[in-house]
Parts: sequence; structure tokens; C-alpha cells
Amino acid sequence: MPVSAEEFIERCDALMCDQTPVEVLYKTRELLSDPDRWVQFVLASDENGYRTKPSDPDAVRWGLEGAVGKVSNPYGIVPPCVLKILDMAVLELYNQDVNCGYFNDNNDHQQVMNLIDGAISLEIIKGEHDAV
Repeated sequence: MPVSAEEFIERCDALMCDQTPVEVLYKTRELLSDPDRWVQFVLASDENGYRTKPSDPDAVRWGLEGAVGKVSNPYGIVPPCVLKILDMAVLELYNQDVNCGYFNDNNDHQQVMNLIDGAISLEIIKGEHDAV
């Protein structure tokens, strides 16, 4: 059954391989926990610093969006619903009206990790609120 674009962005189940957004965020955090696996200005890069796709077997470093794609599905396609959560977290936690890719490129590794942690916390709180 076809779904609307809005519903796809909200749920995007096909791009998350039976994972919840929080699970994707936890895996993203794990992947990027080592600063040597984090990169700015590209979705992913190989050991020589050349741009790759997030799902490329040669990829060894990922930007925030690329890491989300890497852990979400075997194609490395970034689920819009997770980007929306991260973008909302940038606005709520840092009062910056920029997307998470811009945030990744203009902040340090620790701030990106703090953003992921904040997005996880906000999403868990939202989930608990929705369940009530």
C-alpha cells in the first residue's frame, strides 16, 4: 500500500531494517565513538581521505549523516526520520536552526557525540510521553 511522503519521512521503516530510531542512534554513537572514525565535510571516506559512500567496504570514517546511513541499512541510505530527529535535537539543544550535517561540519567530535546523546534522550523522553 503506498504511503504519503509525510508518513515515509515520519516512519521510513524500509530504510531502518526493523530498527527503531533510538536503536539507529545508539549504533551511530557506537560507530562514531572513536574520533578516528569520524570525519567532516563528507558522508564517508576511506583510509586515504577519499570520499566514499557510507556503505562502501573501504569506508573507515563517517560524518554524522553517513554513520546514520551505515548503521541503518545495507545501502547506506540515510533515513529521513532519523535526520529529522537529529535536526530537531540541534534546534532544541543548541538553539541553532541548522541541519545535523552542517552541525557535524562546524563543530568538534565531542559536540557531535553530545548531539547524538541529546537526540537519544529527547527521543526516549518523547517515546515515554507518547506511550502515556
